[in-house]
Amino acid sequence: MSRIGAQRDLYPRSGDVAILCEGDVAAYDASILRQWADREFGTHPLVDVWPCGTGESLFGVSDAIGRSRPLLVIEDRDFRSEDDADKYCRGKQKDRRRRAVRILEWRCWKRNEIENYLLDEPILIPVMCEWFECSENDVRDAVSEVLTSLVVFQAAEYALYHARRSWSKSDPSSSLKQDLRHGPQWNESSKSPTSPQFEDVQKSLEGNFEKWQEKFSRDSQFREPFQGKACLEDFTAKFTEWSGMDYGDQRWRIDWSGKEVLQGLCRCLSARHGWPSDGGSHREPIGWGSLSRPKQEEKDREIEHAMQRDLVNACLAHLGGLTEGPLFDEWEELKETVKNWRETAT
Repeated sequence: MSRIGAQRDLYPRSGDVAILCEGDVAAYDASILRQWADREFGTHPLVDVWPCGTGESLFGVSDAIGRSRPLLVIEDRDFRSEDDADKYCRGKQKDRRRRAVRILEWRCWKRNEIENYLLDEPILIPVMCEWFECSENDVRDAVSEVLTSLVVFQAAEYALYHARRSWSKSDPSSSLKQDLRHGPQWNESSKSPTSPQFEDVQKSLEGNFEKWQEKFSRDSQFREPFQGKACLEDFTAKFTEWSGMDYGDQRWRIDWSGKEVLQGLCRCLSARHGWPSDGGSHREPIGWGSLSRPKQEEKDREIEHAMQRDLVNACLAHLGGLTEGPLFDEWEELKETVKNWRETAT
């Protein structure tokens, strides 16, 4: 049973290819991708991994470094369908290339997020059994209970995610500047810049405000998504669809927020079978209900950090042993994208 010690240098190198992902330098995304790239390519090509925090930050980081080296960008699929996510990524890729960013590919995970790849039995069961000194059925039973407890949460997260995506379309930052010619224009005769007319800019602003307001209001009435009907309908639909899912159902492994499943599972098992204390010489059940929320989150992080190396190693071993199937195909696509970086980047 391994323990996470002091982190080695996790910051990106100056490689031939950069992989941009979500999370921080010690998160699952970067840990799995870094070891996977080293195993698959060594230094031919030399691949460095840049964790960018949030999905929104991927766009900015790609702009910052994407003209200096080729990029493979991988973001969470979140609660989008695979088709919706692919369409979004194609748009991002086209936009970045238009701005001379050297994008090999902009893509999403086929599953909701990187933690979902840790939920397959060959990874999850042996690691959990070793850390919590329990049986395989203990793990399966705990997962089943966690699934039941998370249906409402996952349905609400799905609905809120899609509501936020809809609401973001009303962001005025781009709408209000549409065809707004408010910058100085060069006058070739005088060889100097000249200001636009105040009245012309004012008129354009007024028109842009009217167009922006029409996105969410008409006849003094809110329109979708600000009415909230779609959000409530999504919540109801997903709650109905996901209620009654059992351990054998693959949807929770693919479409749910995997980190919440992992956290709930670790809480159940640590409460029932204990967690090492006193330097690992003694196991003590954790009374989660007696802990404040900050203390719960602190304990969650402790458990996650301790188990991370084993989960990452088990995941990489599982991927390395595959010869077919959707999971094999997905990681082979990643490998081919990086392997052909010279042709794609030119």
